[in-house]
Amino acid sequence: MGYRRKKTIKISFGEGHEFEGLTVWLKSVGIGALFELLPHIDLIDMAEVADATTAAQVEEIQKAFRHVSKLFEAWNIEDEEEDGTVTPVPCTYETLLEQDPRLIACVLRGWAEHLSGVPAPLDEPSPSGDPFQEASLPMEVSSPSLAS
Repeated sequence: MGYRRKKTIKISFGEGHEFEGLTVWLKSVGIGALFELLPHIDLIDMAEVADATTAAQVEEIQKAFRHVSKLFEAWNIEDEEEDGTVTPVPCTYETLLEQDPRLIACVLRGWAEHLSGVPAPLDEPSPSGDPFQEASLPMEVSSPSLAS
């Protein structure tokens, strides 16, 4: 039996995160597609969006957004109506446009980090607090050898 690569990446936001409880499933891609998508993801960064002042800049960001929106497969976003009814929000390009831009940026960063192999931060500090042994080695010049 060989290795079967995953075609979907699950990004979840845990306790204490701004988007706690959110889970998004995105397509997995190869390294070539990742290299192609990274500039688009950078364009969707909030700073770039806020700095867009010309129609050409806005159009470039919209193009980038359309490009990366194809990665989204599903999510657990729900809307609550005034009567308390909760309905799932379908994962479409149109509903993606209705989401908080910070949410989209966080999801895309998590996706890119997952694909690039950047490890997530440790949940707890490393249990070892001992200094490296090299730090405790004497650094003075020793006395001349008696053998010579």
